Amino acid sequence: MDATCTVVNQRHQPSSLFEVTESGADCNGEAQALSARLRGFTLIELLVVIAIIAILAALLLPALSKAKTRAQATYCMNNEKQMTLAWLLYADDNNQKLVPNVGDGQAAQYYDPSYDWCYGDVSALPGETNTLALTESLLWPYAKALGIYKCPGDPGVPAGTPRVRSISMNGYMNGMGGGTVAGFKNFLKTSDLPVNGGSSQWFVFLDEKPLSINDEYFEVRIAQATPVTVVMNDWPSQVHSAACGFGFADGHAEIHKWKGPTMSSATTVGSVTFVKPSADFNDGYWLTSHTTYATP
Repeated sequence: MDATCTVVNQRHQPSSLFEVTESGADCNGEAQALSARLRGFTLIELLVVIAIIAILAALLLPALSKAKTRAQATYCMNNEKQMTLAWLLYADDNNQKLVPNVGDGQAAQYYDPSYDWCYGDVSALPGETNTLALTESLLWPYAKALGIYKCPGDPGVPAGTPRVRSISMNGYMNGMGGGTVAGFKNFLKTSDLPVNGGSSQWFVFLDEKPLSINDEYFEVRIAQATPVTVVMNDWPSQVHSAACGFGFADGHAEIHKWKGPTMSSATTVGSVTFVKPSADFNDGYWLTSHTTYATP
């Protein structure tokens, strides 16, 4: 019974039993209404609320995951662009000569920071987290940000390892590795680039597959390619929903979507031959046609 009801009962003596009953009923009704307003949720009501929240989460989480993937792809593409611009700045300061790109098979020069755009094997620890491989390299004065050497989607091996580099360089960009073979153009100066489609045709950097990346030299076995086969050895990344980041010689960057199941796979490594017609062959052909061209 509230305070108003108490005061009324004290100041007014009911003249009849009916009046007492009516007054008491009014106060009891108010008390019950107040009690109803103050009581908590029932178990069933709580379960309904939890179920609604779970349904909303199930609807929103895929969208949030896709948004995260798109954001990582945009971040990665920006990194590729910055690295390619650094590569061009180096050439501007060195009589248009492209920065050396030393790869596997070069003995002591393989890990010589004074003679390479970058060096080191990031396939496993301790090299995977060695920042000196970046800060002592030839491109560091033009790209002094550790983050741009790494794809944000690279999980590291094992997952969670803060790998310092996810990118590699096209082996035919002043390449000095075992995969740079005669009969195909090895681009040595910027003046070599505006041919067969122009500078926008040739990739300089790409994200390499997290499970297969090692040195900084990306080998494309273009000499083994035929009109109906493509041989893969080093593998582009697939972390952006079966797509890979590329930086091209004209300074632009893009995310290229793979169509075939093998190039889209996170686990395929080693030497694999793609045969035409197949989506995998089309992926391999796209890669080789943006690497270099056959010379007379």
